[in-house]
Amino acid sequence: MRQDSQLRIMDERKDKYPALQNHDYEGFFQRYKLTYVASESWKKVLTAFWRELKMRVSPNDVEELTRVLRDKRASIAKDCESREFYLIWKSCFDLDKGDFDCIKFIYKWNFLCDGHINQEELDGFFSWYCLTKTIDDLLTKIIHEKKNAPGHTTKFFFNINGDIHFGTPASAEEDHEEGEEEDLLKNLIFNERLFDTNRKLIALRSTIAAAIDTGDASIIYGTPQEMRINPGVQGEWYYIVKAIEEARVGKNNFAVTSFIDQMLDWYPTVFSIASSDEWNKYKRHLAKSISEEKRLWRYGKAKTIITLQDMWAKRKYLQMEQAKMERIYSIAYTGLYKKLVDLKQRMDKEKSQQ
Repeated sequence: MRQDSQLRIMDERKDKYPALQNHDYEGFFQRYKLTYVASESWKKVLTAFWRELKMRVSPNDVEELTRVLRDKRASIAKDCESREFYLIWKSCFDLDKGDFDCIKFIYKWNFLCDGHINQEELDGFFSWYCLTKTIDDLLTKIIHEKKNAPGHTTKFFFNINGDIHFGTPASAEEDHEEGEEEDLLKNLIFNERLFDTNRKLIALRSTIAAAIDTGDASIIYGTPQEMRINPGVQGEWYYIVKAIEEARVGKNNFAVTSFIDQMLDWYPTVFSIASSDEWNKYKRHLAKSISEEKRLWRYGKAKTIITLQDMWAKRKYLQMEQAKMERIYSIAYTGLYKKLVDLKQRMDKEKSQQ
């Protein structure tokens, strides 16, 4: 494939859209997605989607909501099956792992179009992609709500602006009044002595979120680190686990499966799982990937796992690319680990002053 073709958006409005620079296919994808979700085109798509849901689904009928969402997901996929972008997307999506390679996707499309991607086709792709992600997020939220309220009816209603709120109108009003304490966070793996209030858990969630590429949801959690893990690369979750362990903000010997459940609870938008069966399969695969990534850091005859601090010093003894080593060191040690230690020290200080 040619490395020298430059992507040009074929539309007279192209100056409003990001350009591909230095073959940064991932950067182009993310910048264009942000541009699209801020556009009037996306607002119209989303408004029509909420209106359709409101017409077809009664409040609190979660089974009907699930069915309609799945039907809508299948319908918009079928509508796009014959379009070039969908065929390219399928070739860049790992069905077993649930991973989408946006770098390969833009690279292939750029190549096939000889560096001239049509504006209408690009907007068509992001319309389908963003709407599918919105549906997946809702399906994940339904699973999450059912898990949190076993044996009880999962309730939801449509807000004034048309989108869905899980709970009751009264609970939504209470949430609004509580401000930053509106999300009562579940704690599955963290030190309950240190993080004994919802405010502290929110601070912890934001600190960890900064090390994860949460996409558009980053606006919820605060300023991200410059370097972050790609949640779609399953092995990279190991570095979040490792930082939590070494900073000693977690419970002693918490299970990886509990860690995964914690991440789903705190960052549901980074997981696109449509059913509990799919989630269980995905969780097993993710736990295995985390374990395999951990084995990469075994050192010496004793096969001791290298600490985050020692990763850089012992890099010459490991068969690992320097670029990956630098990136992981920046994410996990100089980034997340040190921030967690600082947070822990602040929490300890608060405890001592009480």
